[in-house]
Amino acid sequence: MTNKNISRSIGTLIILWVMQTSVCLSITIDELIDKCQSAESAIQDVSLEYEYYVIPPSTPEEAQKELGAELVGVYKDGIVKHKLSSARFFDPNNTDSFHSPYRWRILSECSGTIIAEKGASWDDLTKESYDGQIYKKSTVGGWPTSIKSGLISERSWEDSRGSVLLSPIGFSILRFEVEGERVLLSTLLRQKASKNLIRISDSTEKVGDFNAICVEVLLQLESRQVPVRRLYFSIQHNYTPVRYEYFNPTKEGFQLSHAVEVQSLQSVGDGLWFPSSGIIQDGESPKAYGFRATSRIVVNKGLKKEDFNIVFQSGIKVSDQIAGREYTVKEETTE
Repeated sequence: MTNKNISRSIGTLIILWVMQTSVCLSITIDELIDKCQSAESAIQDVSLEYEYYVIPPSTPEEAQKELGAELVGVYKDGIVKHKLSSARFFDPNNTDSFHSPYRWRILSECSGTIIAEKGASWDDLTKESYDGQIYKKSTVGGWPTSIKSGLISERSWEDSRGSVLLSPIGFSILRFEVEGERVLLSTLLRQKASKNLIRISDSTEKVGDFNAICVEVLLQLESRQVPVRRLYFSIQHNYTPVRYEYFNPTKEGFQLSHAVEVQSLQSVGDGLWFPSSGIIQDGESPKAYGFRATSRIVVNKGLKKEDFNIVFQSGIKVSDQIAGREYTVKEETTE
């Protein structure tokens, strides 16, 4: 390569860097809020397959020590395979301007091999569904005898929220809709901005492979403001959030409690991105928990309430708490 070509290449890289930086510097908090709101309204349902894993995997003995209680077993290599479909539905009980008016329906299946003490192992399969009112769960597994159990109950959204929060949806822009006060990220940012409790960076930072800007959500403490959350948005991906940091107060100040970080994104629409892998890091534990998509992520299939239901297989003993009865599903016979 000639000196002239080298100079031209370096010049092009400098121009691209300046362009990228100028994009970062030019966005205002109001523009960022608009981008968040647009992405939030664009996702109505999500379907994918993924693996959830623990780093490093625990042995049964280690897991029992960590929990301080007797544990049946742990998943082999710390990996659980998941199939998930989830869709938002309107909740008439939440119509105020702050909380999100939506909740999430769930249809999930998780499977893996459980390793217990003394080398015992078995395949475990759990299915769950929640249509917004009725919750069903089916579990098949156990050793030395396989146990088949089912449950039907009425549950509130609060009872089912954890399943969505720990799924890839909990890594997405809709994270705040399924945690805590159940508020959209755009709503939170708008409210905090109106009270001057938002601080937006004027330069980019590296978050994994992403070039991101940082937005701090602040808490007013007498004469100073301290961050209670830091949010990072990838400028290459239409300002999709790629890291959530949470801080807790301590005697020494505010320390990192945990972080939720996106490691990769998949395009699911025009200017719309969804996490395809990510990791949760606990500030006080050497353990980390992550997921990686093993299928294409599909949004907006038009899933309805009737799509969120599991059918119990034969041999499962079902406890129907709604009807107040127990029964065993019999195998269908053909004449």
